Order: sequence, then structure tokens, then C-alpha cells
Amino acid sequence: METLEGLGLAANILQFCQAVGSFISQAHEIYRAGPAALGKVNDLRDISKDLHKMLSEMQRQDAQMKERHPTETSQLTLHNECLALLQDLTCSLDQLGLPENPGKRESIMIAFKTRWNRSKIEDLELRIASFRHQLVLGLLVTLR
Repeated sequence: METLEGLGLAANILQFCQAVGSFISQAHEIYRAGPAALGKVNDLRDISKDLHKMLSEMQRQDAQMKERHPTETSQLTLHNECLALLQDLTCSLDQLGLPENPGKRESIMIAFKTRWNRSKIEDLELRIASFRHQLVLGLLVTLR
């Protein structure tokens, strides 16, 4: 059963990395397109909702995993880092204020806020890439 929990945890981390990567891609497109990115704002809002659901699910699973196998320590550390990053990301998205049907003005403001936080977005990209590399390395070591 411990192996299945570890595999489930790895799958959650991989799903997290993919979702955040999608968010970063959308944020960059909004940044580049500026006011012409009205449709991208809706996509970003949908991704934000998915990330909120993922955060609550990962927190629920974290609370359920009481007995931990020593070989899962690196995955659990990575899981906790992902949780912290996801909490930061959802707070940042909430501060962006993504409206249901954005007009040109709202889209310009979101593009401006995204540009203003460009260094944060680039930092997120680096952290997500690091999480992916750690996960792949951990899985390779486990398979050996």
C-alpha cells in the first residue's frame, strides 16, 4: 500500500507541475498580447479555479497520510514545497481579480499586473522546472 501512496503522491506533484506550467504559459500570453488577450483572461480564471481545487485536494491527502515510509521523504518534501507554491500562486491569482467577462480596460489592467509581476512569473517557472527535475530523479532512483 505504501508504494501506491507514493505513486499517487508523485502523480499529484506531476499534475500540479503541469497545471502551473499551463498558468505560466497563459500569463505570458496575456503579457505579450496586452489588451488583445480578452479570451486568455477567461482561460486564466478557469486555471485559477482548477488550482484552488487541486490545492484543497492536496491538503486533504496530506492530512490523511499519517504513516510515512522513510523512502518517501524526498517526495513528501517536494509535495510540501508544491503546496507552499500553490498557496502563493492562488493568493496571487486572487489578488489579480479575474472578472467573468473582462472588458478591454480590465484586460489591460490584468496585462499590466502580469507584467508588473514578471519576475515572479519567471521565478515560478524556475521552481516548477526544479520540481519536475526532482520528481523525475526521485522516480528514477525508486525504479532502480
